[in-house]
Amino acid sequence: MATDDIKRNAELSHPSGGYGSGFFEWLRVFFVAVVISGVINTALFQIVLVEQISMRPTIESGTRVYVSRCAYWFDDVQCGDIVVFFNPADEYNYVKRVIGLPGDEILILNGQVYRNGTPLTEPYIAEITDGEYSIKVPEGKYFCLGDNRNVSTDSRDEQVGCIADSQIVGKVMFRVFPWGKIKEYKH
Repeated sequence: MATDDIKRNAELSHPSGGYGSGFFEWLRVFFVAVVISGVINTALFQIVLVEQISMRPTIESGTRVYVSRCAYWFDDVQCGDIVVFFNPADEYNYVKRVIGLPGDEILILNGQVYRNGTPLTEPYIAEITDGEYSIKVPEGKYFCLGDNRNVSTDSRDEQVGCIADSQIVGKVMFRVFPWGKIKEYKH
């Protein structure tokens, strides 16, 4: 075989530029995939680690949940939804259950929560709700409580208060970790 034939065969087997170029192609594909997944994670959904006990027994500390950032693009916030929201007072995200919508009157009395005069059936709470509280939810805001009411920092607290649409990060859809306990949260 002539030297020219060997060079021609080598060029045919490495058309993209020589030794190692396949590695750089894979690196470029990996980089693009990371960027796309970052955009999707930021815009559409997020996996959140819950490190608080205020949503027990529904969501235990150490649980990772799938949060849909786009759930409220096509639907309104509903009572019973579990949401993640940002509290600017302490710059933390909170996970709580929506109890009152704009204009609702919320009353907590003798361990019972009432919305517009009707007692709520709440099989998800850890224990009856201590204390007394009354509020008319302002327009454009939501009243949220933790399921573990007596240890929860929520809309009853002045540092949190009723939350605005702009504070809502997304709707908790299901538990993704621990692996053996994947569960959808029906609202």
